[in-house]
Amino acid sequence: MDAITNAPIAAKISVRDSGGRTVSLKTDSHGRFAAVGFSPGNVTVSFAADGFVSQGRTCRVPPGETGRFDFRGYHDYVAASRLKYSCSIEPPTVDRSLIQ
Repeated sequence: MDAITNAPIAAKISVRDSGGRTVSLKTDSHGRFAAVGFSPGNVTVSFAADGFVSQGRTCRVPPGETGRFDFRGYHDYVAASRLKYSCSIEPPTVDRSLIQ
């Protein structure tokens, strides 16, 4: 989502796990993405979109858990050190193989 307008952003996403598996994908028309089958441990998700500051963040996803990454897109004039994102671990009732 665009941090200013809350509009979905068409972005390129890269997901990499600590086992070395990497997948590249794009967000859908709602700005969402999903990737499955990654190894537990450190998972890095990178975000790139025209006119926005590129971001890459890592979250530790324990075995049997689901990691959820939420990015806000900040326009180029924002310092990269001030970027905010969230990474949370979903409750045990969700699909265990999904990183979204």
